[in-house]
Amino acid sequence: MVEITCPHCNYSKNMPAEKIPSNLLWIRCPKCEKKFQLPHYLNIQPQQVISIPTKNMGLSIILTVLFGPLGMLYSTIPGGIIMLVISFFIAIFTLGLGLIITWPICIIWGAVSTSSYNQKLLSNQSSRPEIFPQTR
Repeated sequence: MVEITCPHCNYSKNMPAEKIPSNLLWIRCPKCEKKFQLPHYLNIQPQQVISIPTKNMGLSIILTVLFGPLGMLYSTIPGGIIMLVISFFIAIFTLGLGLIITWPICIIWGAVSTSSYNQKLLSNQSSRPEIFPQTR
């Protein structure tokens, strides 16, 4: 409850803070009918919360083990595209045997980029308290 007092006639009334619109700056006294400005602490804008999900390390590893460069698209889109192109050419020139080398690279790259993304997101949380990462 917030007490609002008219500065002209000293009429006061208690109101729930949630019933006061956030964009209301002036109010008319019901007793003396004069307008007065609301105190600045009453017209506080509601704070917005932005929730950014972290990436799941286990899911990143499973996707890259099963799908290689396509699974990397979960962890890192540019890395997934780069490895998709590289894996395509290596598979053509080595008749598929080169994928034995590129597949583990995809797994490691996906895990490292997921870890890097999560660390960057969590380090930004301390400097921007309105952002709360969600864990999946």
